Amino acid sequence: MTDCVYDPQTCTGCGACAARCPQRAIRMEIGEEGFVWPVVDIDKCVGCGLCARICPAEHPVCENAEKPECLAAAAADELRRDSSSGAVFPLLAERVLQEGGTVFGAARDEDGTVRHIGVDDLDGLRKLKSSKYVQSETGNCYRQAEELLKAGREVLFSGTPCQIAGLNAFLGRKYDNLLTVDVVCHGVPSPLAFRRYAEELTEEGKEKVLAVNFRDKVRGWYPYFLTVKTEENVYSSDCRENEFMRAFLANLCLRKSCAACPFARFPRQGDLTLGDFWGIGRHAPDLDDNLGTSLVLINTERGRRRMAELTPRLKFRRSLPLARAIEGNPSLVRPPVPHPRRDYFFARLEQLPFKQNVSHCFNNRYDCGILNFWFGSNYGAMLTCYALQESVKRLGLKPKVINYVPANVNFAGSLAETFAGKYLDLTELCTNAEELRRLNRETKAFIVGSDQVWRHKYSRLFGRDLFWLSFAAPNAKKIAYAASFGRDRWEADFESTLAAKYYISRFDRVSVREDDGVGICRDVFGVEASHVLDPVFLADPAGWDALIENSGRDENGCIVSYVLDSFPDAEKLAERVRLETGAGKVVNLVNAARNSTDVSPEDWLCYIKNCRFLVTDSFHGVCFAIIFNRPFICLANTARGYSRFRSLFKLFGLEKRCVTDCSRIGKELFEDIDYARVNRVIADERERSLKWLEQALLAPSPARPEERQRLLETAEMLNEKLERSERERKRDQKLLYESVYLPKIRRRYFRYKLKSVFSWGKKRKKYKRMKKALKEEIRTIGKMLDGGLV
Repeated sequence: MTDCVYDPQTCTGCGACAARCPQRAIRMEIGEEGFVWPVVDIDKCVGCGLCARICPAEHPVCENAEKPECLAAAAADELRRDSSSGAVFPLLAERVLQEGGTVFGAARDEDGTVRHIGVDDLDGLRKLKSSKYVQSETGNCYRQAEELLKAGREVLFSGTPCQIAGLNAFLGRKYDNLLTVDVVCHGVPSPLAFRRYAEELTEEGKEKVLAVNFRDKVRGWYPYFLTVKTEENVYSSDCRENEFMRAFLANLCLRKSCAACPFARFPRQGDLTLGDFWGIGRHAPDLDDNLGTSLVLINTERGRRRMAELTPRLKFRRSLPLARAIEGNPSLVRPPVPHPRRDYFFARLEQLPFKQNVSHCFNNRYDCGILNFWFGSNYGAMLTCYALQESVKRLGLKPKVINYVPANVNFAGSLAETFAGKYLDLTELCTNAEELRRLNRETKAFIVGSDQVWRHKYSRLFGRDLFWLSFAAPNAKKIAYAASFGRDRWEADFESTLAAKYYISRFDRVSVREDDGVGICRDVFGVEASHVLDPVFLADPAGWDALIENSGRDENGCIVSYVLDSFPDAEKLAERVRLETGAGKVVNLVNAARNSTDVSPEDWLCYIKNCRFLVTDSFHGVCFAIIFNRPFICLANTARGYSRFRSLFKLFGLEKRCVTDCSRIGKELFEDIDYARVNRVIADERERSLKWLEQALLAPSPARPEERQRLLETAEMLNEKLERSERERKRDQKLLYESVYLPKIRRRYFRYKLKSVFSWGKKRKKYKRMKKALKEEIRTIGKMLDGGLV
């Protein structure tokens, strides 16, 4: 039995705990992101706590010079050509080897893994030269170094500051025969990230990699090149253009704990600190010949003595202010800030090609755009959009909600605007089809759903065919998730049906929220659709609790009435429920939902979760009552779309909870609901629906026959022409209304307004009716012009 003992936010993977464990109960294993982590064998562990006590990340010790001496130094030109910077490290290592000592450092082995090894001759030293921009595994090196030190051998140990801290913590004492060298560390990149890069570079590993030089000076010290040699080829590219180096330098592929590194500070961990003296040409141009200049920080007296021994072999050595070193190497004093899309990068590391993954992170790319009615100040619309967004994120993908708000929607200052600002990851604002088409540059997949996005009477008000993803490019993946028609039949006219039939034929995968929707897709459009859960059932229940915690409401045990449409005797029913249950009061959420922003979506959830009983005609009101296992009565309104409720209740076996007549409420509606059974159904359906969504997003698009693809592209071209023609028609019509028709109506209005003032009796009443009718017509034309409907 094993257990992980690390905190990913702080564990550096130095390996000190594994090396020091007296029971050998800890081993270092590779985790999901490719970094090593300590894992405890519980059967061997005796609970001594030594691993926690010596952990340098938890108990950092910094005892060296607060303000170390700063040097710019370089060895001979020939030696520098084969080293990363000024070749100070090879000189130090050679000196220790000449004294019969051992040098420890990072080396790449035959399978490409970078591990710390110890060498005792010049041939072995070649393996340690040059930078390795992946985290190395320390393995058994700490123990080996301790044995050599106890035997009186000279030891030089080089590594990142956390590795030197790990060595010092493991040893637990100072040795006069130990020289430690920490390197200026930008942060450690993932070995898995580099492996993915190399595999893609060599055509999925078909070519065996023989050597990697992260700092090839083929054109000098800077810009340096990353060079990969295989049996067949040599791949070399400028560090400023190379995808792996760009990811590394932008902090995209670093270990999580690097962001909280306790060693990116003074005092340093090693006797000496080595790195590149970036920017030396600005401060001392004579020390920059583009072959490499080393930064050397002298942190201890032992480090000072060793550097003094090297002076005769250095081409130059000059003291400079420490501030000059910090200017070119800010990681000396502060840890790296993670790239904002770091987690996005690692989530797709083994799903996307490496170059594409990096490109997505740098170029505002995302995995899919979500389109639905989130912009309406309707609790269900907002929350189902949020739930779908979070469900896609749980699959390891990055979605964005398409920021499309129709012109005829009152959005400014609305509940939806506030909620979106808090919880939705939105694209740039899109106000028309042309701006929506530009989203094809940012993503290759679109999801429409959930909610009644395919109910014709609604979708036509919000942008003609947009909710059939008419703006998505032919090669973009198009998915309908839990789309709803709202009714048990298709309601549109012949022309709209033809358009919908064309657009749905472009979809890669189609799922609907109701059983009736499956039949409509099959019988009207000739498309096979799956029945899936509304996204609110997919979301992690803890996510809803997190939203509720942001509510300021503390109502408990009340009767909540949330009836959106005019329903006879709904208030009397709520009062009867209060009397039957013995609840304290009835809270009516209707006015708050319709007329103000007093009740936020978080508050709405809070009311439902903590209510004694819910009375509602809202589909999502019922959904959340079921999610929170609350008793409820659903008032069925056939005009509102009874198909949605029938399908939901059939799935969960709750048909008896739905009534059409408030006056005919039986005792059975107050009986306890068997939520243990309902929750089992939800769990099974959630798993099935999530699997459908995952396959729809991650599986390759179904192959389209060449002829069909040609027809789709032709139809797309014709559709664009039709949209252009429609825009021109609307422009001409608007001009006609503004310049001719509206002025004419206004003149008539003012004429009748005057007549209604200076006339009496029946004529006055007639003129007032005419004035009122014309005023309403002027208002209607104004709304049409403002909403872009003409």
